Amino acid sequence: MNKRLISVILLALVTLCTVGQVRNRYRVWLTDKAESSYSIDRPEEFLSTKAIERRARHNIEITQQDLPVCDSYIQQIKDLGFKIVVTSRWMNTVVVAPGDYVTINTIEQLPFVEKIECVQNEETVIPLHAKYATRQEAVEEDDNETYPDELVTYYGASWHQINQLNLAPMHQAGYRGNGMTIAVLDAGFYCIDMHPYIDLSQILGTHDFTRRSFSYKNGVDHGASVLMCMATNAPNSQIGTAPDANYWLITTEDNNRECPIEEDYWVAGAEMADSVGADIITSSLGYNLYDDPDMSYTHADMDGKTAFCSRGATIAASKGLLVVTAAGNEYSKTWKKIVVPGDAEGIITVGSINSDGSHSNFSSVGYSADGRVKPDVVALGNNTKILNTDGMITSVTGTSFATPLMTGALACLWQAHPEWSVAELIERVQRGASQYHTPDSLIGYGLPDIYAIHNNANGVDSTTANSYNIYVANNTLHLPATHHTTTLVLYDTCGRMVTSRVLAQGTNEFYLGHIERGIYIVTLTSNDIQRAQKIIIR
Repeated sequence: MNKRLISVILLALVTLCTVGQVRNRYRVWLTDKAESSYSIDRPEEFLSTKAIERRARHNIEITQQDLPVCDSYIQQIKDLGFKIVVTSRWMNTVVVAPGDYVTINTIEQLPFVEKIECVQNEETVIPLHAKYATRQEAVEEDDNETYPDELVTYYGASWHQINQLNLAPMHQAGYRGNGMTIAVLDAGFYCIDMHPYIDLSQILGTHDFTRRSFSYKNGVDHGASVLMCMATNAPNSQIGTAPDANYWLITTEDNNRECPIEEDYWVAGAEMADSVGADIITSSLGYNLYDDPDMSYTHADMDGKTAFCSRGATIAASKGLLVVTAAGNEYSKTWKKIVVPGDAEGIITVGSINSDGSHSNFSSVGYSADGRVKPDVVALGNNTKILNTDGMITSVTGTSFATPLMTGALACLWQAHPEWSVAELIERVQRGASQYHTPDSLIGYGLPDIYAIHNNANGVDSTTANSYNIYVANNTLHLPATHHTTTLVLYDTCGRMVTSRVLAQGTNEFYLGHIERGIYIVTLTSNDIQRAQKIIIR
């Protein structure tokens, strides 16, 4: 073999190795922000006015963690021949792609580099569309229900999912998400700009971290369906849970692969939500298994402190953002458990229930690896109704859709009580849920009664400092001890009376007997108490 042929072969091998390497992506952890050109004394250079106001409202300091990654460090990385894919100021990381004839090892020589890890390995075989196997597509259906009164007619197909959360009275009181900004982190928002009942003036901005530019034509409609659950405003057809809120649409999910780099995109999306001044992040995304098995998580990792994405979610909460995320659709599969960032601390993780209030057989369960109650709360995720861009009522299934239902409801609640911190809001929502006293791994604290939480905060129920002591355990309704003869009435969600009893003074329990499982409203009326609360009989 002559020297010329050997040279050609060697060049070809080098080229093949380089091409394979170029496709990989690496997360570079930096040691500090010592050379940052930004200062916490000039936050307006990297945070919007609304973001600064949110921090001030909740007495949250702006710290070094908020500073962007040092631009001088980024430039030195670029000078070595690397492309910058995405950065994180909170985590102080840079995701890079090596250029031609450059190896990732050359970055290690830089004095400000702490460690490097691969977050996208293109040599791994990618199972096409496997990541959406648990997300059912919307299917068109005829909506032949008849509605008994004007209010129910107004909500149309969405009445049941609205009523489960007792959200209609909040809307009637004027709390429809006005003034609240929700950042939607998702996979794509295909043709949402063509939706006849979503006001585009409420879309404050868009961004795509997975591509060079955002497009409503990227072919993925998962985020569009999520948005429809909240933002649709079509009287007598479908009303979203926060139809008057403002929205940011942020694409962080790569639909073609499942790699840890999507967590970097997620955290970057959360940072963007923070910087533009969003109040709430809603995310119907979750991660546990990756295309490269060596990058996948174990159940022990679901502790809120291991996954990059979960750590970012907790930081977002510390900045005054309410983070609402899906528990996942893994219960009927081998994994079964919640997925990241649903294990994060300081956020709300949403599971799915059926129309009768029972746990959906696909909804991921808890607890977290360190024993915290997860999911936190639940909403309807089985045959959730949306109005698609064609003007057709469709059904979608998954915790992906229970999550925005809950997000919109919480936006309305927070609109009514802007003085609450994130932690206080979460605590009140947990305490106002159907099984606060008996949380479990299936539906957590249960189904919140949004209007009751609002009323309690306004002092409507003055009988006790803790009005959340009506709950079901062992097929028994546990009640506050009555000081007078009290009338107990149980209604179903259609307003039909199921049973009525007169309770003697001092009674604090009521046996439910053979009442079928489902969601009910219990009312207590006496000389010193008037209370209505939702319960779930399981």
